[in-house]
Amino acid sequence: MSNNKLEGHEELDMVDFSSKPKSKGKGSGSSSMVRMHINIGKRKGVSPRHILSALLEVTGLPKKSVGDIDVYDKFTFIEVPREYEDEVLDGLNGSRIKGTRVKAEIANPKRK
Repeated sequence: MSNNKLEGHEELDMVDFSSKPKSKGKGSGSSSMVRMHINIGKRKGVSPRHILSALLEVTGLPKKSVGDIDVYDKFTFIEVPREYEDEVLDGLNGSRIKGTRVKAEIANPKRK
């Protein structure tokens, strides 16, 4: 009898610990992505789901191409493919999310 309570656990048996994590090429500073600042955040009752929904609705962007969505109290940062930069800015600026008019712009570089 083993003392390890997780031994034989189905999910742990399927994990491959020998390989290194693979980069998906999006999010967190990828050069193919551009980081944008949006003037709406948690205080207006938005979540990443609201931001993503609005973004996809006004741009037609493929869902899987959207990178990180970081929602703070008063603003949000999103990462989108660089080739969609103008389309995203044009689509989001002036649109409304949860009743608030959106102002989107290219964000300052991410602080480390």
